[in-house]
Amino acid sequence: MLPILTFDPTRLTPSMGYVFDPKWLDPYESIVGMLWKFARANGVAGHSVVGQLTDDPVDVYAGVAPTSNEIAVARVARLLRVGQKALRASLDRETGYRWNRPTLTWCRSCLRRGHHAIIHQRGPQTCAVHNEVLQDRCSHCGFENPYRLTARLFDAPFRCPECRRPYAGSVWNPAQPQLKKAVRIAMTRAYFNG
Repeated sequence: MLPILTFDPTRLTPSMGYVFDPKWLDPYESIVGMLWKFARANGVAGHSVVGQLTDDPVDVYAGVAPTSNEIAVARVARLLRVGQKALRASLDRETGYRWNRPTLTWCRSCLRRGHHAIIHQRGPQTCAVHNEVLQDRCSHCGFENPYRLTARLFDAPFRCPECRRPYAGSVWNPAQPQLKKAVRIAMTRAYFNG
């Protein structure tokens, strides 16, 4: 059971007592995976999450691209208590990079345990760990979610923002065990080969 906390939506800081443990993150977790875990663990509304991603005012429903050009890396790294290098690794490469996928793409097996890897957004159409074809639309309603950080995306962590059903049949919980060593190695190889 997670604590019920209240937030000033204009300023989320560790001193306010939110819950987030960097140990929940797997290797090469995408910014979406990181922020889904943050939003789910704290019950924070999507517009509050997106409002923290840039130093400038943003239309939270149009969102921002998941690139270091648009994200305030130092600010978000402090919010999640991760290093800036780890946060940069979670982001898409520069806008226009030929392998960036325009829609949210995931491996059902990875997402079942709460892991959305940045390698799912670029590179092969199969998961490097599970050898499963990556999904890019909700299996229930067919919704294709653009790969942008929007309030709608974070209002439904690990779920389709259209029909609210889990993308992988279940949603992440913080007690999930860490990835096995062989899986971590496969993710690392896929990241550097992608």
